[in-house]
Amino acid sequence: MKKIVCISDTHGLHEHLHIPECDLLIHAGDATNLGKENEMRSFAQWLTRQKQAKEIVYVPGNHDIIAETDFAMVRDMFGDKVKVLTCGLTEVAGFSLLGYSYTPEFCGWGFQGDDTGGQKPAFRNMQRDLAMVDEADIMVCHGPLRGILSTNAWEEECGSETLRDAWEEIEPRLFVCGHIHESYGRVRWPGSKVVVNAALPVHCSDESYVLNEPQVVYLED
Repeated sequence: MKKIVCISDTHGLHEHLHIPECDLLIHAGDATNLGKENEMRSFAQWLTRQKQAKEIVYVPGNHDIIAETDFAMVRDMFGDKVKVLTCGLTEVAGFSLLGYSYTPEFCGWGFQGDDTGGQKPAFRNMQRDLAMVDEADIMVCHGPLRGILSTNAWEEECGSETLRDAWEEIEPRLFVCGHIHESYGRVRWPGSKVVVNAALPVHCSDESYVLNEPQVVYLED
């Protein structure tokens, strides 16, 4: 049994977090506010200090623009301690893990995807990307699945149909996302599948935030 700690959307507030000892720490994106190099370096320095996590995976989100414009530099910031994924598979803590950063078009930020099957050629084709993956124990996507922990403060649906289709096809035991802060939480789906929205900050005002607790999940080897 492996202990997995899930966090997301820390938006520069990482120094306020306490990460418990774990086999795997997952960050599902939006570590920064504006996607600047200095913000990312601060986050990388903090994340690589989390020695209580045996292994760490970071999947950048739409605010982490520098991870899209200069991925090699960002990857080097984390060294060998952290696996940084924007679109790919890895083996970590004994599990196969798919990391995917792209979300449907959202306010002109980074990692903008096409959720319509290629009708928006200026954006990343999410269906084409995800069709290349047959199976994974864990999916870490910055954005949520359509219809599961995916509504914003105005009860608008913000989830991706493409991600939902891929999740149903791949059938991972654990799906981790963030992006939509108001849908923080977890659900257990039929077939012993767990879906987690690990977005930590709740926006209270322009000056203050309340932080949710990291989500802890136990997964059999």
